[in-house]
Amino acid sequence: MDKIRIQTLFLCILLLGFLLGACENVVLPEESEAEPEDQEQEQIDRLPDKQEYAGYNFIVAVTENSEGLFFNPESSESLVKTAVDTRNRLVTEKYGIIIETRMIKENEAEADIKTAAEAGEQYADLLCLSGEALVSLADGGLLYNLLESEDFDIEAKYVETENAINIAVNNALYMIYDSATQYYDDIWVVFCNRELVADAELTDPALLAETGLWTWQRFLDYSERIAYSVVNKGSPDLKTDIFGYASYHSDETLSLVMWESCGIPMFGDTYLQPVTVREELTAVNEAAALLKTVFNSKSRFPLQQNDAVEAFNEGRVAFFIHRLEYAAALESAEIEWCLLPLPMRSVEQEGYKSFTDTKAIAMAIPANVTDPQRSVVLMNAFCAASGEAMKKAVYNKYVNLFFQNNTSTVMLETVLDTAYFDMAALYGSRNKKVAEISVDVIVSAISSNGVIDRAIENLKDSFEKYSAEKFT
Repeated sequence: MDKIRIQTLFLCILLLGFLLGACENVVLPEESEAEPEDQEQEQIDRLPDKQEYAGYNFIVAVTENSEGLFFNPESSESLVKTAVDTRNRLVTEKYGIIIETRMIKENEAEADIKTAAEAGEQYADLLCLSGEALVSLADGGLLYNLLESEDFDIEAKYVETENAINIAVNNALYMIYDSATQYYDDIWVVFCNRELVADAELTDPALLAETGLWTWQRFLDYSERIAYSVVNKGSPDLKTDIFGYASYHSDETLSLVMWESCGIPMFGDTYLQPVTVREELTAVNEAAALLKTVFNSKSRFPLQQNDAVEAFNEGRVAFFIHRLEYAAALESAEIEWCLLPLPMRSVEQEGYKSFTDTKAIAMAIPANVTDPQRSVVLMNAFCAASGEAMKKAVYNKYVNLFFQNNTSTVMLETVLDTAYFDMAALYGSRNKKVAEISVDVIVSAISSNGVIDRAIENLKDSFEKYSAEKFT
């Protein structure tokens, strides 16, 4: 008992220091305070001058979901609006272009681009659509390969290089995620009911996250401790019992999100490398087995969507797995909640992997663009002029509007800094051949007792042939 008390006291001291540090370091900006733009100005100043672009109407194809990335209405959140306006000003001052948006419907983009190409017309200079939609366009040969351009440098300071490398397919890169596209809303996180954790006399999980101990095993231990009565009885009452965790989305989506947090790409390194399934599956099997245990725990609330939302908002679920944007819906919640990153598979994992949903917005260039160099140069400019300033604006938006405590502000930094993309999840969202040998196998193993090795072995030969033809 004395040993337990000493350990508890030690963790409490660490937690106190963590929270005091958070209070000291988090400073909420005044609405009128201008965001520093020296870094972005410096980056765009270093881009090549192209005086011939002056006066050109640069057309960005956007949807209702992505229009605000280029022009925000007056009613939009001021910090983000200011960052967008500043970014646009830096680009237009550098190149003298006129930025215009073309409103489109995402599900009609493929047909419209084909029609424009057949007529010998340009559809747009730049596309700003969901990753899923861009995968479909890439599969149809309708996107420009950025790696073919001498003006695109994947290792440039203004490019989010790791993100780009993670979604490259051999010698091709068809889209990029960047602060310019504000993909942060679509990062998957864990919302935590702090009262339920405290009632169970458990150490604040934010302390575990801060010290690299927030793993799926810890998550499971906490969930089952908090949902003790549910775990130890036959049939739970879904309207009154307290559960360990829940997810708004389907079992398949939850399984995928849990898997992606482990940071084990099924195809390994696909940048300038053939897209092949990894030979060694030991780590894959071990991670899937762990997540299967978490998924099948009786502490998981078995319903999704509004039922799961209601249970969490009523204070009957300790952990709620959802995208970051859900914080806006909790602004007026009566429960005391905080933000956490998705857990790691083990303490040996190299950092958190905050999986970014395949519906997040990315930028791409149509294959039939009249001047690929101009589109690439100006896409570079949007990235350079957005930089850290756009990321800070989104961070401050959450801190100012939605967060209740300093713990969440510290955890938000961790989440934004560990955004994670995976080629298998991205391409598997629209490409059946990719999905069936990667994400489908994993989802089945976690949620439906599927067998990984045999499934991959049965599909491997046909996929290798397909990959050699498709991803060259």
